[in-house]
Amino acid sequence: MLYNIIPLIIIVVSLGGILYILFRKLPDVSKLDVDDLLEVKQARARNSLLEDRLLRKIKDLKLFKQSGKVNQFFSRVAQYSKLSKRRIQEQIEARMHVKQIKYLTEKGENGTEEVIGVLLAEAETLKQREAFDEAEKKYLNIIKLSPRSVEAYRGLGDVYMRERDWSDTEATLEHLLKIAATEKKILVEDFADLAEVKKNLQKMPEALHYIEKAREMEPNNPKYLDFQLEACLACENIEKAKESLRNLRAINPENKKLQEYGDRIKNAYLS
Repeated sequence: MLYNIIPLIIIVVSLGGILYILFRKLPDVSKLDVDDLLEVKQARARNSLLEDRLLRKIKDLKLFKQSGKVNQFFSRVAQYSKLSKRRIQEQIEARMHVKQIKYLTEKGENGTEEVIGVLLAEAETLKQREAFDEAEKKYLNIIKLSPRSVEAYRGLGDVYMRERDWSDTEATLEHLLKIAATEKKILVEDFADLAEVKKNLQKMPEALHYIEKAREMEPNNPKYLDFQLEACLACENIEKAKESLRNLRAINPENKKLQEYGDRIKNAYLS
């Protein structure tokens, strides 16, 4: 019986000791200042730093707006959006163009002619936009499809002429004249353009030859007569220069260069 009571007594005494200690320390716990705890101080310091950082960002945002960078940013976004839209449109047009060319090619010979017509129109548009590199590629592609395309060679020669690439213009126009003669598609401008190219290459006898060819087709063209007279003087062909001057005086009597040409012919005789 006694052995059963002893453990109970020990438990009661222990609980009493614990309660005694708690009641003695309770006033000290109630006086504890939470603000002095290290963890609390650290947490408050972090919050203070975050608040300062947020305030700085807000201040920077105000300066950002005031400096106009916001407008600049959105302007760039708008430009990029337009550029992307344009690229998408170009890709769609390119795909449609490929399908169109494929469809026309499948139609056989008639389809090929239609393809060339489409490509010539595109090349002409590029040329008028002064996109000469792209226009050149387009004309060369046409020549691959149709090696005797007078229109393609004429357009290609015009591209080179606008770029003042006289050597390539010369070769292109000379080949054009050979094909055009066979196809009976020579234009007076073909001779006149080649005469201009020869002049820029300092090949005056050849320039005279081609401008005379142009005059055979348009004998009363004042521009061609004027060119012929200049070429005759450059080649020292005085008799032909006199004849050209007479024709020019008859066709264009108000030409301000008539007196000058007359003086140059006289000086050529004296020399």
